[in-house]
Amino acid sequence: MIESFDIRERAEAVERTSLSTWAALSGESKGRDRYEDPDPIRTAFQQDRDRLLHADVFLRLAGTTQSFVPAEPTAQVLDVVPPWRSRLAHSLATSQLARTIARALRLNEDLAEAVALGQSVGAPPFGVAGEHALAEVATAGFDVGEQSLRVVERLVRDGRGLNLTWEVRDGLLHQTWPRSHAATHEGQVAALSTWVAGSLHDLTGALRGELVHLDDVPAEVRTGLGAGHGTRVAAVVTSAVQASAERPEIALTPPVEAALGTLEAFLDERVHGRPEARAEAGRAAHCLQSLAIEGATNPESLPGRDGDVTEQRVLDHLCRLTDREARSAFTERFLPRG
Repeated sequence: MIESFDIRERAEAVERTSLSTWAALSGESKGRDRYEDPDPIRTAFQQDRDRLLHADVFLRLAGTTQSFVPAEPTAQVLDVVPPWRSRLAHSLATSQLARTIARALRLNEDLAEAVALGQSVGAPPFGVAGEHALAEVATAGFDVGEQSLRVVERLVRDGRGLNLTWEVRDGLLHQTWPRSHAATHEGQVAALSTWVAGSLHDLTGALRGELVHLDDVPAEVRTGLGAGHGTRVAAVVTSAVQASAERPEIALTPPVEAALGTLEAFLDERVHGRPEARAEAGRAAHCLQSLAIEGATNPESLPGRDGDVTEQRVLDHLCRLTDREARSAFTERFLPRG
């Protein structure tokens, strides 16, 4: 009969013998801020993945938008399938894309998945529009990676945090792409995956909502990535594997990277840059910035510890809200009730 502690040790041994020399090994993690006895069954990165997956701050992402663009649905399918994804749906899709790339490169899938799942736990309401709004009012600007790290280290579990491994926390902090500065290949894979998933899902949503048509998409994108969502995902995965195998950093092949850049510019102009989208983003910014000013004026109304800087307490409070909660708070505080 196999003792339970042998399961984790066997998994760590499999990692040592089967993963790439560039992979992060769970048995050689730099550890946690507070020591914990090893789990008898799960590796350290599996534990981190599970802690993030079951945290309230992760489940909250079901109520926040990933890309805050109003659609004008005309296709009947939209009655069943909404065109714009929540942060939760985006995070789950990102984590699976990260696992696929990590497995193909013989990297640590559990670490890549954990970083991908946690990248948005510090995101404010209203998607990218909300991020830009807070960046304009915060003295030091606003970075989702920094806020996500603060959430998992200091805010959840009554300030005790999730006590994640160093490798996961490093990946959360360095999530921008291109060329993530994450110390691990897995963190870089997660950064690439969240960028790719965002662009590809925005295109799918725009096509489904009939804001654009496939013929409108630049030929470079249709040729380099494909005409269907599955084809585009496969093209990116293949590109990442070809460009990154046995190399010191994660990359894409030049044609696919160029096609994604063209797609991003196209979405900025034809989808996010539409007058309706800009107007809605402006309303979202007004909502959050008004709540930020009100919180700074009345810090006693904010949750959190009195010793924290007021501006940080404001950001922490706003980043706990869902889109609906932010709208409700704005209505309660600033609209007449007559």
